[in-house]
Amino acid sequence: MDVLPSKDDFARDIALWSTALILGQVMATPLAGVLLDLFQTIGGDYGVQCLGYTVIWLLGASYILVATILVRKVKGIK
Repeated sequence: MDVLPSKDDFARDIALWSTALILGQVMATPLAGVLLDLFQTIGGDYGVQCLGYTVIWLLGASYILVATILVRKVKGIK
């Protein structure tokens, strides 16, 4: 609570943070399923096993890399 921009609006800020966290998880599951099915089929056509899982893991790793870069721009606590 100490790092939020306004002490008067901290409930709104926490609700927004919670929504952003949950929304990402809700969207990731169907997206990963579609990507898994698509790339498993493509991999099967070319004789590559587990291509769908490889794509999902690489996508997850890229999200972590982007998040790391964005978080490094945070200078400090106000």
